[in-house]
Amino acid sequence: MAALPVLALVAAADTTPFQEALYAQVESAARLKAEQAEPQLLARLGMADVQQALRKCCPAVSAASPAELAERLRAEIAASEVISAFNARTPGKNHSVPFYFGPSLDEASNVTTFDNLWSVWLLEQQQLPPRATSSLDDLETSFYGLKPFAQRAEPSSAAETRERGVSSEPQSTCTRAHN
Repeated sequence: MAALPVLALVAAADTTPFQEALYAQVESAARLKAEQAEPQLLARLGMADVQQALRKCCPAVSAASPAELAERLRAEIAASEVISAFNARTPGKNHSVPFYFGPSLDEASNVTTFDNLWSVWLLEQQQLPPRATSSLDDLETSFYGLKPFAQRAEPSSAAETRERGVSSEPQSTCTRAHN
């Protein structure tokens, strides 16, 4: 089974040791789950209703074997892009659009890295509803296993915010995702 493309992309970016360990752990668990699910996936792809749906929507692939369909599915997933919502209009100084949490398209085209929400909030000195930030913080630490801040939902430095998201090179991300 090929390496998981998204994790390979993330691991190639500028990561912290904590993030590298977390990605390795997640990739290992995901690889095991994928291997365990392979027989069920192949069985499902070979079922009559799936074959009928393929003949109806995609005649060119309807004759493919379940293994070939699974490989095509993997190729499609590997080529998919990870996207983010960018504001189409450029906000005023210091992201003056209320509750705007990221760069505009103009701003994004002039940077070599993207900040995560925590970085933007820290840099812009945004005062956000504690309920919203604490919920996000809890989700990121409890569900995703990301490194906790020294004080819940209140990062005090760029180093702390960096643990929450990986910056990427905007121009090379799409290139690497499609190779």
